Amino acid sequence: MKKNLLLLLLSVSLAATTGFSQVKYGFQAGAVYSSLKTKAGSVSHTASTFGPTAGILADIPINENLVFQPSVNYVQKGGKSSDDMYKTSTSIHYIEVPLNMLYRINSEGSSFFIGLGPVISPAISGKSSITYMDETISEKIDFGSDEDEMKRLEFSGNVFAGYEFSNGLFVSAGYNQGISNLLNDSDDVTLRNSFIAIKVGFKLGSK
Repeated sequence: MKKNLLLLLLSVSLAATTGFSQVKYGFQAGAVYSSLKTKAGSVSHTASTFGPTAGILADIPINENLVFQPSVNYVQKGGKSSDDMYKTSTSIHYIEVPLNMLYRINSEGSSFFIGLGPVISPAISGKSSITYMDETISEKIDFGSDEDEMKRLEFSGNVFAGYEFSNGLFVSAGYNQGISNLLNDSDDVTLRNSFIAIKVGFKLGSK
């Protein structure tokens, strides 16, 4: 009985070690074209701008083609807009945690991949400004649950596709759409982020 139990524990340990050794770690960086959309009833307004993103990731294989890929990224979201009288700018800095599932089509060490998953993004800071007649007023965005504050935690979903070379270098393009309304206690007005991302990265341990 003890011998069988020892063999079972040894088998589980070897399986876990083998699975862990197949995990790949990597890093990625790129640019996002982000939009901040305000909608009040049937009237909507969208402001867009460019920002940076960078982070780390892990590839945890489930089978030959399916991979669980959690990551932690910094991303700048927000938007800029202008008309004949006003210029507005909003930038919100987030720590983004996507929990993605990837499907890979392998070919001679390289692979094409597609993926999707939910994203949790706590905001770390933000700033908004408005310019009128060459006078600019800027203020820090406050996060919290009061009516004049913005929600700190954002929930979104993303889809993406890319190509990974046999040496570990990869490129990807994706779209992220905010689900949660960033405004507190507002049924008539919504504020949501979205962005398109282009990234390049490298995975360690590739042949």
